[in-house]
Amino acid sequence: MKKFVIEDDFWSLFPNAKIGVVICHDIDNSIKDEEKYKEMLKEFHFLSRT
Repeated sequence: MKKFVIEDDFWSLFPNAKIGVVICHDIDNSIKDEEKYKEMLKEFHFLSRT
C-alpha cells in the first residue's frame, strides 16, 4: 500500500475529521457509454456554479 501524509495544517482546520482508506482490486472505472452521463455531467456542472 502506498503511504500518504496528512499535514498538521489539515488537523488545525478539521480537528474532528476522520480518515478512511478503501482498497479495491480489479475495478474497471472506465466510462463505457459517455452519452449516458453527458446530460448528468452538464447539469452537475451548472448546479455547482450557482
